[in-house]
Amino acid sequence: MFLGMEAPPLDSQDELSALCALVAEQAAKLELQEAEVNKRDSIIGLLRAQLELLRHRQHSASSEKIDRKIGQFELMQEEFEAARAEADACSGKRQLPIWMMPRTSRKQTSAG
Repeated sequence: MFLGMEAPPLDSQDELSALCALVAEQAAKLELQEAEVNKRDSIIGLLRAQLELLRHRQHSASSEKIDRKIGQFELMQEEFEAARAEADACSGKRQLPIWMMPRTSRKQTSAG
């Protein structure tokens, strides 16, 4: 409630039950969204680790093949990060400061 405002009294037990059900429903939705964000964060972390490994192997004999894989992983990472940013925007979360963003996101953010 806002400062100085009192909540109107509930007229019935039904209204109280309905409000409790609404709170429980919203809490369940939030829990599912947080689980989805955690899953995406895990995937992004895995993609970053794989990219780093591929970059170290890039100078081997099959570097063209690795270059293609790096491109594919970077694209996947960008897609997951965009989905995470969209989910954060929908949930009201603030975007990370640019200095905390991965290099690929920095380029997109500063260019856009």
